[in-house]
Amino acid sequence: MIKIYSIMILCAALQAAGVDFYIAPDGSDANPGTLEKPFATIERAKTAVRNAKADSVADITVHLRGGMYQLRETVVFEPQDGGSESRRVTYRNYKGEEPVISAGVRVDGWKKLKIKPEGLSAEALDKVYVADIPEGIGRFYALYDGLYRLRRASGEDFAPVQGPKDPGVWETRNQLHYPEGTVFKNWNNVSDVEIIIRPWCLWTMNILPLERVDEQKRIAYTSLTGTYPLTKERFGRFGSKSVWIENAIELLDSTGEWVVNTKTRKIYLWPKSNISNSSIYIPTLRELFYVGGYEERQIPVRNLYFEGLTFAHGDRDVWTDERIGLQHDWEMYDTANAMLRLRWARDCEITGCAFVGSANTAIRLDMYAQNNAIRGNMLSHLGGSGIVLCGYGPGSRDLNNNNKIINNHIRHIGEIYWHNQGILLFQSGSNRIAHNLIHNVPYNAISVGGVSPMLFEYRKQNSIQELGLQKTINMDDCGHIIESEKQTRWSDVLGYLHGRDNVIENNRIHNAVEILGDGNGIYIRMVPGGNTVRRNYLYDSAGYGVAIRPDGDQFDCEIYENIISNWACGGIAIQSRNSVFNNIILNASITVSSIPEVVQEPNGYLVFTAVGNNYVYGAPPLEEARLHRNILYHTLDTEPVFYVTPNPQWPKDYYDMVFKALCAPDIDYNVIYWNGDKDGFLQGYMKDIRDSRGDDHNSIIADPQFVEPAMGDFRLKFSSPAHQLGIKEIDTRQIGLTNEYSATLRKYAK
Repeated sequence: MIKIYSIMILCAALQAAGVDFYIAPDGSDANPGTLEKPFATIERAKTAVRNAKADSVADITVHLRGGMYQLRETVVFEPQDGGSESRRVTYRNYKGEEPVISAGVRVDGWKKLKIKPEGLSAEALDKVYVADIPEGIGRFYALYDGLYRLRRASGEDFAPVQGPKDPGVWETRNQLHYPEGTVFKNWNNVSDVEIIIRPWCLWTMNILPLERVDEQKRIAYTSLTGTYPLTKERFGRFGSKSVWIENAIELLDSTGEWVVNTKTRKIYLWPKSNISNSSIYIPTLRELFYVGGYEERQIPVRNLYFEGLTFAHGDRDVWTDERIGLQHDWEMYDTANAMLRLRWARDCEITGCAFVGSANTAIRLDMYAQNNAIRGNMLSHLGGSGIVLCGYGPGSRDLNNNNKIINNHIRHIGEIYWHNQGILLFQSGSNRIAHNLIHNVPYNAISVGGVSPMLFEYRKQNSIQELGLQKTINMDDCGHIIESEKQTRWSDVLGYLHGRDNVIENNRIHNAVEILGDGNGIYIRMVPGGNTVRRNYLYDSAGYGVAIRPDGDQFDCEIYENIISNWACGGIAIQSRNSVFNNIILNASITVSSIPEVVQEPNGYLVFTAVGNNYVYGAPPLEEARLHRNILYHTLDTEPVFYVTPNPQWPKDYYDMVFKALCAPDIDYNVIYWNGDKDGFLQGYMKDIRDSRGDDHNSIIADPQFVEPAMGDFRLKFSSPAHQLGIKEIDTRQIGLTNEYSATLRKYAK
């Protein structure tokens, strides 16, 4: 009997110890997968994991030794490759080593050009090298030197000939009318050449391949339709130039640039340094790892972990006319465009990984994604988005929720698609987005979105606006709404919208909206209520857009205990019933931008916008909004604009609308301060506000007495008058990355 118990204890100990396999670039799949004799491929390790699961209930860990693992096909992890309710399967770096998961194929055989291709400048001839596209490689849209993504050759930017209000532009969104003197012609590889344009508006950009060029009429035809008409930008915020072309041999004129001709299968490169010292890679995949459950059988992948891996050399996303774009085509719906993608997965984690230099998005959680964690990762210099959570479109399937995005450093993303964002949620709820550091993004840092009643109406009317969002509506569940003759109301669609109850907290965001316009640090639109934005620190952004903006077609968002400092175009903007309390806003209405091409006007510390969409569809009105116990602190030489103020020079209808909005919400118990106040400006300002609005009687004009605002310490001194109004102090030391963030990833921030 003692022997039997001893054997049982030994078996339990062995199971608790776990099962380990090892992979190395110089290993062999004929090996047993031990530390001394590792496998060579992840596919072989997957087979070993499946076999081990049949023999043991212990956790399983696959250790990847340092070096590059070059993929030619996406590695697919199915439910049998993951863990179970009580067991994890982990793929992680071997201690102290750096495995790089790469979709790159090395390009060799570079030769200096001897015969000048048609169009290449004489100056470039002795600088440019040429190589053949490797066998088996098709079209690609990025090129790398090591982990560094090289610039594709681009031309001078120019303005389209057509204006945004010209007749017929909405029906010809595949036509660009270009000015005389622009480099356009019917190249022999015309489909390789692409137009990059900010079409019609401030908030998106398109990359559209050429189909043909009418050189007589100066019309370039694209093989894809643009999100908006290919005209001048309608607000005039970016001056006159909003479009250019890329990947024509004539444009190859600077070091570090490249061009590809898929007809001749030649790559032309002006190297940054000696070509013999360069490691040039072509990307072959957009999706490197795919964690995919069985949707039809409703079986997710469970408890699969990735730790300490580096992902690189992904290819750029390429649109089609069948694309289903999320709001303004900011991202694509349920699309394989991320290096690591989870679809039908739960209880999985991505921890301590690096996604660097790639042309595409880092991480996606699509459709069914629950209780997953993205924690402590570095996302740096990406062409696409940082992290995307994309649930099912409006309908009964509320399956993308309760995920955690915590302690990630997201920087320099959207370098190719400028409208891509640090973190984007679509139809995804009850997630926690916390302690992330997000900076140097061309547009929004964090966005939460969905589909509003307006989009249901668009679908009824066969409108060509926001076609992608219309297509996400599940007609099996929502067809009765589309077929109804009465106007869609919020009450009709609330049960089918799932972007609620997200918590966005303790994030640091700076240098947002660096390129596009009408963007924000944190943006919320077309979602039902319950979202919370609290204790975030947003600062030092000179772009065109306010810091925190619950936009139209949303309501019941709580915004509190945030700090906004030196945000050039406004603090917090609301359009419906939202609560804004206990926030600190400093110097958030600056009239002069450090970005020369952006023309700005002051927006105000607190902005109330009377846009009709909410009210037409039955959302709670702006009159029910509450803005209490905020500190509005101004130390600039210019007169402050604490509340957005109508300009008497505006057209009367617009003036009246803004004035109505200004008077709508409940504002009180705020602290207002300007260290340059003179001649009783603030007293007169507040008297005018109180006389016109009829409230704000308990707000005070006083120095809130921060501990050390110049050093980012906005705690309140004991003697601060803000205490008397019930304002709580906010400690920025608790905001942003925590000490748990891996020191090994900090090298990618250089």
